[in-house]
Amino acid sequence: SPDLMVALMLLLAVAMMVMPIPVVVVDALIGFNMGLAILLMMVALYVSTPLDFSSLPGVILISTVFRLALTVATTRLILAEGEAGSIIHTFGDFVISGNIVVGFVIFLVVTM
Repeated sequence: SPDLMVALMLLLAVAMMVMPIPVVVVDALIGFNMGLAILLMMVALYVSTPLDFSSLPGVILISTVFRLALTVATTRLILAEGEAGSIIHTFGDFVISGNIVVGFVIFLVVTM
C-alpha cells in the first residue's frame, strides 16, 4: 500500500542519517535526487489544473526529508573519510573554476 511505502521511505531516510553509507551509494542517491527533482519540477509545470497534482505538498515534504538525510550522510563522509563522491567533487570544481577566490566569493553570495 502507498502508506507503507511512505513509512518505509521515511525509515530509510532516518537510517541514512544514522548509519554510514559507502561513497558509491551516496553518488547514486545524489543522482537519483537530481533526477527526482527534475521530474517533480516538470510534473508541476505541465499539470493542467492544481487539483491534478494535489499530492504536491506531501511529495515536497518527503523529498525534503530525503534531501536532509542525504546532506547528513554526505557531511559524514566528508568529515570522516575526506571523500564525498565524484558528483560533489565535479560540481565543486565546476563552481570554483579552479580559483579558490572565485569559490569563496560564490560561497559568500550564497550564504548571505
